[in-house]
Amino acid sequence: MSYHPNSSAAWSQLQSTIRKSQIKAMYWLRHHPQGATASEAFTAQGTNGYWKRLSELEELGHVKRLGSRKCKVTGMKATVWKALV
Repeated sequence: MSYHPNSSAAWSQLQSTIRKSQIKAMYWLRHHPQGATASEAFTAQGTNGYWKRLSELEELGHVKRLGSRKCKVTGMKATVWKALV
């Protein structure tokens, strides 16, 4: 997947302003442009409890909610998140 040079520059700058756990979330979501639920993203990474990072990243303007759908991991209706940077 290729990104516009401006997106790559923004990503580099972003990495210096957010925590490591937030970077992991952003990195994964950047490579899933269709969006993902928190459980899908973090189960794929072998981690748990990072759903809070998505809310933090939303407050910072780095991710957005796309709506909701049935989560492929939990089978329950869940918010779908997408990276903006």
